[in-house]
Amino acid sequence: MFTIEPIALNRAYSAVFVITARMKKGGMTIPKKKPELTIVINTYNRSDLLPKTLAALSRQTLAKTRFEIVIIDDESTDSTPQICKKYSHHQTNARYIRHTHGGLARGRNRGIALAQGELVAFTDDDCIPNQDWAERLLDVYHLQKPAGIEGKIVTDSPAGLFTSAPENGSGGKYTGCNTAYSKKVLNEIGGFDEAFTWFREDSDIAFRVLEKGPILFAPDAIVYHPQRAIAWKSLVTQLKHIRSDIRLFKKMPQKYMEHFGYPAHRNWAQTLLAYSFILAFFFFLGTTGWGVGVIVLLLLYAGIRFFLNMRKRVRTLGEGLLFMAVITLRDLFFPFYFIYYFFTVSVNREPGTSFSMQKKEPSL
Repeated sequence: MFTIEPIALNRAYSAVFVITARMKKGGMTIPKKKPELTIVINTYNRSDLLPKTLAALSRQTLAKTRFEIVIIDDESTDSTPQICKKYSHHQTNARYIRHTHGGLARGRNRGIALAQGELVAFTDDDCIPNQDWAERLLDVYHLQKPAGIEGKIVTDSPAGLFTSAPENGSGGKYTGCNTAYSKKVLNEIGGFDEAFTWFREDSDIAFRVLEKGPILFAPDAIVYHPQRAIAWKSLVTQLKHIRSDIRLFKKMPQKYMEHFGYPAHRNWAQTLLAYSFILAFFFFLGTTGWGVGVIVLLLLYAGIRFFLNMRKRVRTLGEGLLFMAVITLRDLFFPFYFIYYFFTVSVNREPGTSFSMQKKEPSL
């Protein structure tokens, strides 16, 4: 029978101890198993909502060794850095990176570059994923190995006139706050197009991922997106989103038309309504008995606006009147924005568009 002498065994233990000590002294560590999933959160001045998102990720049912959290701070000026540093210090599978302000697409590319997981998931800094969200994403990925996954997005109902939140109950929307993609595919397509500084960057990357393989809908991978309050001025400044719509349309016209139809077609319909109202208003002012005509016109216009924009929304009379005035103003300006962006937006990528995926920045 083969036996090991105690002296030989002690020498073996000592050798292992010495080798391990030398590795640590030389800055070497025994390699750990890489996480299967990387969750990327981009944040900017959301110190009021971000802690809830981070707390939800801490409660995930998936073992912490199987996923990591990468927080990309877009140079926040509030207390976000302190919140993130404290969280990453206590959460062993979390990393915090602060990088130069450059928008959502650029920040997500930083997350992709740092991701160790085979699957890279994205959510927003004001969202609350279900406790089994990460586990459900991995279940779908390991079962079918798709190019991408989109999960279900729920929000509060009814919404207010001055609130906004996305929903996705059946798939096909590819909303950025609940999507996950194979890192291999992300690297193959070059990540997010950073020309989309805000809006439609999630649609653009989904369309390009679809060229590599399917994006499956995972109804059990649920993220709650709260209704986000928006200032009345934002309803007008949202006209800048037309730039991204036109960029995506010019870049991939067939896919855009399949998913959205002609660019801003709803805006054109509402613009026609707004200008028809203005012309009719001045027509009645130039005729006798204009008082009754104006009243009838206002009531008709209010009724149509209510049907188009205000149904199933919580509102007061004052909010309704302000909302109607703001969206009418927005619709009057819309044609000028559309024409300007249509002739000035180029789909050619600027040099270095996705180079942020190549850069390495230290964790804080």
